[in-house]
Amino acid sequence: MRTQVKIFENASTVELEKEMNEFLNGINTVNVVDIKYSQVVVSNGGYVINHFSAMVMYAK
Repeated sequence: MRTQVKIFENASTVELEKEMNEFLNGINTVNVVDIKYSQVVVSNGGYVINHFSAMVMYAK
């Protein structure tokens, strides 16, 4: 088996979750090795920008 990586990025946690669930429903989740999650918050001129990302590592 080879390890593969799939990266997801979105400004919405709801959309990120939806994209990840669609992907995970299409693979054998027993082969998921790890999931890393990250959030970046940037303040720019009074506006706060959130950005969320996740990386799924899985064996194929």
